[in-house]
Amino acid sequence: MKRWFVLAALGISGCGGSELQNVSATVSAQAKCPASISPGPRAAPQASKALFASLSKLYPTLNRSGATVQGMFGLAGGLPSTIRTKRYTTGGASKACGSKVIANSWLAFVRLPNAPADASDHVVYLTRTAKGWKVWYEWNPQNPEGAVVDV
Repeated sequence: MKRWFVLAALGISGCGGSELQNVSATVSAQAKCPASISPGPRAAPQASKALFASLSKLYPTLNRSGATVQGMFGLAGGLPSTIRTKRYTTGGASKACGSKVIANSWLAFVRLPNAPADASDHVVYLTRTAKGWKVWYEWNPQNPEGAVVDV
């Protein structure tokens, strides 16, 4: 009887519950969020160069040969209305690090053609910091929640 009472008390208090785990994951993700600054006028080539330089750290176990960026754009706005960016500006990355980091970020669609099919397409967020461009968030079909990364 005492065991059932303890288990019921733990269940009611939320110890080990998914809500508690989500909160702690968000807090730890916020600790890794970059201190972003304005991308500046040469953002596209600088972000692209930083992305390719960080691929080996971002995907150490995947075959990166032939990697391409299929598209890249800034999330600050100014894009034609035909380009739907809402899911990228209000999704997991925004929830993890906030709208200021999103507004200073660039988004890249990365294809790794020699990786396994379920690990070949990736969405990568980059932002400029005082130390240069940094990859800070990554999404792929194997990780549909996405994750803050420290690359």
